[in-house]
Amino acid sequence: MDAGRAGRLALVMISDGTLLLFAGKELLDPSEGLLLRAFALAVCAGALAGIACETGKYKAARKFNVGLPAVLGTILASSFIWLPILAKIQHWEHPGDAREGAGYLFVFSLLPFFLACITELGYRLIDIES
Repeated sequence: MDAGRAGRLALVMISDGTLLLFAGKELLDPSEGLLLRAFALAVCAGALAGIACETGKYKAARKFNVGLPAVLGTILASSFIWLPILAKIQHWEHPGDAREGAGYLFVFSLLPFFLACITELGYRLIDIES
């Protein structure tokens, strides 16, 4: 294995491993709701598929490894739109907390965006196909 391939594989393992760590923690927490655990399962499956595609040298690896954190960050960042609506539909006692929670989710969305940017930069700088 050459240095470029090892570097890119290490970058993917760090990025997808970070997603696996956080999603796996939510997945194994029995106090979380079914929808959140299903979402965490989808993130874990996407991260594992990205690692498998990168290891197997498939062209879809870039789509998985850049797309998954980007989509996850977009969902978290868009919480300013959907979280207050969800609070209103579910008749929460304190719907004002939804806006505060949306702010925290927006800050947390910066990590997946950072992972997507770093992984895309790694794919551009470490070109092993040519």
